[in-house]
Amino acid sequence: MKKVVILAAEQCVLSTVAAPMDMFLQAGVLWNGMMGLPPSPLFEVKIVTADGEAVMALNQVTVVPSCSMHEVEEADLIIVPSQGSYFHPENDEFVEVFGSEEAAAGYCPPCAAPFPPR
Repeated sequence: MKKVVILAAEQCVLSTVAAPMDMFLQAGVLWNGMMGLPPSPLFEVKIVTADGEAVMALNQVTVVPSCSMHEVEEADLIIVPSQGSYFHPENDEFVEVFGSEEAAAGYCPPCAAPFPPR
């Protein structure tokens, strides 16, 4: 099973957290159910935050994470939802998530233009 991590931060756009989570959680479940087959989930999905504490989305809905980003041991895909400049390639925490400045600079957020190279 592939592991998907969604990294939420203060003032994130809730739909860019919830929609990817819902889509990945339904892969192998929804279609199978409609076809009379047993569910066979393809992804394990977690919402995480920098410190493991809940964050407030832009629309004032609380997002409660499974854990902190530092507790994630393995991920096949990291999704960084639309959340302004909190996770910018020049932010140390953002670089920490991606492992290097080069990897962070190549990040392309959903629903937004990629960050320009430094």
